[in-house]
Amino acid sequence: MERAQEVRGTMCTLLAEAEPEKLKTFLDELHYADLAEILPDLNLAQQIKIVRVLAPEKAAQVLFKLDRRQVQLLLEGLGPQRSALVLREMPADDAADLLSELPPPVVEGYLKLMGAAEAEDVQELLGYAADTAGGIMTTEFVAINEGATVEETIEVVR
Repeated sequence: MERAQEVRGTMCTLLAEAEPEKLKTFLDELHYADLAEILPDLNLAQQIKIVRVLAPEKAAQVLFKLDRRQVQLLLEGLGPQRSALVLREMPADDAADLLSELPPPVVEGYLKLMGAAEAEDVQELLGYAADTAGGIMTTEFVAINEGATVEETIEVVR
């Protein structure tokens, strides 16, 4: 708990200093789960600033850990382009889970901005009810070269 307070304090200080590079360096060192735990304690404007500074991949990991209502507010605050970029970095099933709780016109807007391949996978998963096999599946898979070593295979899976 003390560590979380220290991290929160540092984030607030860096936000107040308005030096995005220092904030980015600090956030890059934090694990996404730690960031997702602390983010709800900040106000919405601070949350948006932090998520904007994060790399899209890390932002995607953080957003998926948050409460769905909070995610909707963050996506609105980030704007459609940045939100679509973050959603594109999520596994298709995670993006579909988040988008399934948004109004259809908003979902369509994000899908148009995500890119054809990613949007197609997400759109397919959105067609399934949440409590069905299709609703919990993913369209992603791991393909391993037949001649790969065990070490190479483990690295691909990771």
